Amino acid sequence: MAQTSTSKCSLCCVNNGIYFCYECRKALCRSCRTPHDNIPASKHHTVKDLKSVDLTAFQHISNCKAHNTDFLFYCTQCKHMICGKCVTTTHKGHDFSDFDEIADEMRKEAEIQVVQMKKKLSKSSVIISKIEKNGLLKIENQAKCISKEIKLAIQEVHQAIDSIGDVKITEVEDFETLEKEQMKRNLANRKQVHFRCSNLHSTLQQLLLEKHAITFLNAYQNLKGDFMEFQDVELEPIELERPPHFETKLLVGGLIQTITTQYEFRY
Repeated sequence: MAQTSTSKCSLCCVNNGIYFCYECRKALCRSCRTPHDNIPASKHHTVKDLKSVDLTAFQHISNCKAHNTDFLFYCTQCKHMICGKCVTTTHKGHDFSDFDEIADEMRKEAEIQVVQMKKKLSKSSVIISKIEKNGLLKIENQAKCISKEIKLAIQEVHQAIDSIGDVKITEVEDFETLEKEQMKRNLANRKQVHFRCSNLHSTLQQLLLEKHAITFLNAYQNLKGDFMEFQDVELEPIELERPPHFETKLLVGGLIQTITTQYEFRY
């Protein structure tokens, strides 16, 4: 992978660079830009103000691995960039296109991705907010209501059956604990996926500002594999497990039977 130098001018190695050549991937000072632009081999290169160049995008730029030369065309049949030697060898007879045309098409594709990502992220944010605000509280309220019913039922019977009531309350408390932990894990997973997708969304938005076709194509194609991450964005609310079933009548009947059995055993 080609390295980029931005601290010093690549020609004189003395002055600080204030321009950047996309093809050379080097910085240029004001004095050296004129000879650079007049050299036949580089006179048609793309040169921009160094401050306007996103140098992180160059981390993905590479040349043809088969021939170790710069990319010149885009093979529309194989859907990747190729060099001049590829045209007469492995891609002989294929259809080619220039980078600007393909970049324009993929920019449109990326713009659609940005819109779709934004919609998903917006829905995901709403769902996460609702879960944080209402989900745990709902579990807690359910558990409290059931505990209250159990306690009222226990009050109607003799002190000797308190241990049975405690068992029932423990079941509800266990439900509350397990469901809260499950929801917290689910919420944490959603937040993690949401965070990664937010970063991908921001990276793609920033990439759309890149005007250099090769730079954009390399960076975008490296990002496309990450788009599957958005398949993991949950847009549905978390379904709560049904709390343990409780009916006062059944509890009292069971308590009466237990007490009767105990008394019959004793007497």
